[in-house]
Amino acid sequence: MKKRLLAFILGGALILSLIGCGSSRELSNDFITINQYKGLELVKVEFPEITDDDVDRMIHGNLGASSTLEMITDRPAEEGDMVLIDFVGSIDGELFEGGAAENQSLTLGSGAFIGPEGDYRGFEEQVVGHSIGDVFDIQVQFPESYAQDLAGQVANFNITLHEISRVNTPELTDSWVQDNSEDSTTIAEYREEIRAMLEENVENGIRNQQQTEAMSLLLENVEVTGFPEGAVEEETDMIVNYYIQMAEGHGMELADFLQQFIGATEESFREQVVAVAEMAVTRKLAAELIAERERLIPSEEEFQERIEELTFLAGFESVEVYLNQFGEELVRDVILQQVVADFLVDHATFIDPAAVEVEGIEVDDAEVQE
Repeated sequence: MKKRLLAFILGGALILSLIGCGSSRELSNDFITINQYKGLELVKVEFPEITDDDVDRMIHGNLGASSTLEMITDRPAEEGDMVLIDFVGSIDGELFEGGAAENQSLTLGSGAFIGPEGDYRGFEEQVVGHSIGDVFDIQVQFPESYAQDLAGQVANFNITLHEISRVNTPELTDSWVQDNSEDSTTIAEYREEIRAMLEENVENGIRNQQQTEAMSLLLENVEVTGFPEGAVEEETDMIVNYYIQMAEGHGMELADFLQQFIGATEESFREQVVAVAEMAVTRKLAAELIAERERLIPSEEEFQERIEELTFLAGFESVEVYLNQFGEELVRDVILQQVVADFLVDHATFIDPAAVEVEGIEVDDAEVQE
């Protein structure tokens, strides 16, 4: 999570909470001119309906997260149990590649292993009925659709059964809800809580998408005449150092890491980094300019609240650790750009998707969504 967030920031994506587009008033300073930042034309997105099936799937997942593992010692394995086994497979007394494993976890009845074929029962159903410590042989037939060298072959597997366990998933009851929800006390209330959460997730996802689109269109309306001294170099160093750390984490030199994982030479990589750095600095300058004009700069209290929120979302144990990782200046830049992004979307013009042609954004009638 932490690496993903860092890459997000460095690549300029988190700075998606940047600036928007569209104002009849031009903004400029010594480095950039923003020709438009209000009235940005975004395609209106219809919010999908959250269905009962969506709610059921989320609740099923939450119940699964509350499951407990019970070790079974007083009976043979049954369908639905999870077993820990060693197995060695052979055909006509000869071992074959991929036919052996130790401490293999297998849920009986899952269909993960070879099923019944011809006159032979499936692998899993032949484990059912055996107890911890049993060593036994089974025979299975590979299906005709299996790998060519094993298709249709009959194999013998020698199996040692080490453990039997059972995953116990709780039932959805009012009592479970009371133990696992801060806001609901009944199943009906919990279903509405889950529905509201799913709707909020969808809304946030659409909002993020709109912010990304706004940023893209804004940059088309920004003219750059220069950069503050050292700004691009500082941004470039930060990105390069991040990739150096990644390479070191793999025990590799930067050049080897780039070639293997990105397919780029160090020279071409650094050229791309400079372009990304220039874009990031442009975003920062534009955000600051719009924030100043529209009086969007958060108070110190608001900054602290947002820093705590980012710390939580990034999975850091404390604000201090989070700021040490990224630097307070960078975090404050990101927050300011998030605030500006909200402003841009709030002041955008939303176009009915039916009025947008596939090959371009040609609009017959614009619908403004306030």
